[in-house]
Amino acid sequence: MAQSLGLAIVGGSLSLLSTGFGAQVAPRFLKMQEPIGSTRRWLDFALGLMLSSVAFSLIGPEILHANSTKAMLLVAASAAGGVFLISALHLFTEESTAPASKLMALALIFHNFPEGMGSGASLAGMPLAQALPLQVGLIAQNLAEGAMLAACFVGFGWSWRKAIVGSWLSGVVEFLGAVTAGVGLEWSRHLLSPLLAFAGGAMLMSVVSDLRERGQWPEFRPFLSGLMIVPFLNYVL
Repeated sequence: MAQSLGLAIVGGSLSLLSTGFGAQVAPRFLKMQEPIGSTRRWLDFALGLMLSSVAFSLIGPEILHANSTKAMLLVAASAAGGVFLISALHLFTEESTAPASKLMALALIFHNFPEGMGSGASLAGMPLAQALPLQVGLIAQNLAEGAMLAACFVGFGWSWRKAIVGSWLSGVVEFLGAVTAGVGLEWSRHLLSPLLAFAGGAMLMSVVSDLRERGQWPEFRPFLSGLMIVPFLNYVL
């Protein structure tokens, strides 16, 4: 159990630290005189990177490697489970009577759980040459996401100190997801494919939900920059 769990903990720790570091540097590097524009550019970059990770590291490879109808259905069902999780989370925030800012904060924080599962499962269950591009991509995405989360929380009226703590909590949730994936892989190595597909489905639905709520396309340059990172890393590494 120590080997897979240990590697998953490493993956979760990388996600936690990168999310927290992104939040720590947000006050310095985000232009607070243009909080909406700066936050959107960070978010557009993160959205592109999430789609890139889904296509080239999480769901795409699992579909290509599925060698039977049963394996293909397992990938599809797992991805659908991730989609359902994020959909249910957004539905809860829309229908709840709790303050909107607190619900949105919880949604932003807890959607990182399946993302952490992907981080932990990839490092614990995949060859390093395949896991490394995804890990680097997730670190880059978490840096942007940590900064974006902190800026969003400030937009809710939080102080910067409270906003940074909220982003760190998001990283903690991602770490817990990675540990969960590591424990699951100790039970069965066959869980790797559904874990990755589940994380991919959740990330895909997060992107779709964000674009639907905004009602507009992302800014082209930051979105394309994020979209190209994982295939570029796959080529280089």
